[in-house]
Amino acid sequence: MVTMQVLAPEAVARGFLEAVAAVEDLRLDVLDSPDVLATFISRAVVDDVLPPSFVAGIPAGTHRVSVTSLSQCLTLSCRLCGN
Repeated sequence: MVTMQVLAPEAVARGFLEAVAAVEDLRLDVLDSPDVLATFISRAVVDDVLPPSFVAGIPAGTHRVSVTSLSQCLTLSCRLCGN
C-alpha cells in the first residue's frame, strides 16, 4: 500500500504510533499485545512498510513495546514466519 501510494508513509507511521500509544489500554484485553505489536512493527520494517528509523523514533519508557533495532526486527519477523 505504501509503495503504491494508497497510503502516505506519514499516515502509516502515524497509525503505528497510535497503536503504540494505546498499547497499555490494549493490554487490558490482550495481555500479550506489547509483544504482538512489536512483532507487527518488526514485520512492517522488514517488508519496507516502515523505515528502519521508525524503531528509533518510538518513545522509550512510554510503553512496553520493545523493538530496539533492525536486527531485532529481523529476529522477531523470523519467529513470526517460522524460520
